Amino acid sequence: MTTKTNHLQEDTSSEKMATLSDLVNKAGKKGYGANFNVNPNGMLWDSKDQYYEPAEVSIDDFYRFEGESDPADSAILYLISTTDGNKGTLIDAYGVYDDANSSEFIRQVTDIQKQKQRLEISPRDRNRYIAAAALLAISGLLFITMGTKRKHRYF
Repeated sequence: MTTKTNHLQEDTSSEKMATLSDLVNKAGKKGYGANFNVNPNGMLWDSKDQYYEPAEVSIDDFYRFEGESDPADSAILYLISTTDGNKGTLIDAYGVYDDANSSEFIRQVTDIQKQKQRLEISPRDRNRYIAAAALLAISGLLFITMGTKRKHRYF
């Protein structure tokens, strides 16, 4: 007898959706204890007057919450790490009600992260590039060597 189950239905029907406060609490337990706020000068960490530029911040993860009946209930939670080791959360409204400073700051951070990812080459790709360069160098040497072995006749 074969039994078919719908894994997606089982996963979502019995699973309780996490709330924003649940995820903030879980993030705090994982070391994301600071509460970040963004102002026009950069990112303010808690109340310590510690500011961060977009290049000093990375987004480790994010969670989006959408209100069922009210768009004002939409929010996004960012888990953030800074270059000096601080970790915390940033909560912003999502969509029409987002904070312009926070949205612009996050856009800058994600642009910087994308640029860094483009510049980083995986070890596997690095080895491929080295192998390709070596093949090009060897084929160039063979071409030069073969060309110098030919006798030149001048008429």
